[in-house]
Amino acid sequence: MESIEHEYFGAVVEVDTRPFGQYTFTLADGQWVTIEAEEGLGTVNGASPGFPVADCDPAWAHDDGWALVVTLSAIERVPPPDRSGSRERLKSHFRDLLEPGPQD
Repeated sequence: MESIEHEYFGAVVEVDTRPFGQYTFTLADGQWVTIEAEEGLGTVNGASPGFPVADCDPAWAHDDGWALVVTLSAIERVPPPDRSGSRERLKSHFRDLLEPGPQD
């Protein structure tokens, strides 16, 4: 991946969506901002010192404010994995699961 761009934030190096209901954008200049994605959609939940929180209008989140432009570099074709014999291994696995074993 060569770059990620956000219309308002500019160059983005990471978007963390793990905490439910919020997205943290880490910008190329090292600043970060956490935006509410559920209740209070578009509200700033936190930001790095000096981030222009007052300039963040929550209305952007109701339109296309979540859109990111991702530029990918040249992608090499990777050959698919060798799956020869996989059907037989799968049959054997299920046969072992379904056949009754020795009783205790």
